[in-house]
Amino acid sequence: MFWFFASLRWHTNLLQKNAEFIAPQVLISAISEVIRRDVFFTPSTFTFLYWATAAVGVLALVGLFTRLSVFMFALGSWIFIAHVYSYGDRHHPEAVFAIFLMTLAFSPSGDRLSLDALIRRRRGRSGKAAEETLGQSDTAMWPLKRPGWVTPP
Repeated sequence: MFWFFASLRWHTNLLQKNAEFIAPQVLISAISEVIRRDVFFTPSTFTFLYWATAAVGVLALVGLFTRLSVFMFALGSWIFIAHVYSYGDRHHPEAVFAIFLMTLAFSPSGDRLSLDALIRRRRGRSGKAAEETLGQSDTAMWPLKRPGWVTPP
């Protein structure tokens, strides 16, 4: 988020200098239908959203509330990407990464190497879910296979 996406300063500058979007993306249009532009698309809201997205990104990185954290991080990232693209600049280098993040949220991420998995092991959780966690999952690699980064066997 800090290295690949537009900075918080860039977003707040766009918000301050532009009263309207040039070509609002679908996500931005959906948000605009639910929440008025002058309420959501403000520098203070985007500053909060930026740091909230960063916080859930850290939670996703260490694996605490992994799937929810990855989902919230992906959603926050999508909002920032769609915001920049709503001003007419479309190069889509972040698209593959954004799709990967969202697919990661729906995969069994956090089942092995995460704080969530450590907490489950410490609690001595038994049963089918614990056995599946210790085994291999066929769906664990599909976020990587989806964008074509890893070819299927």
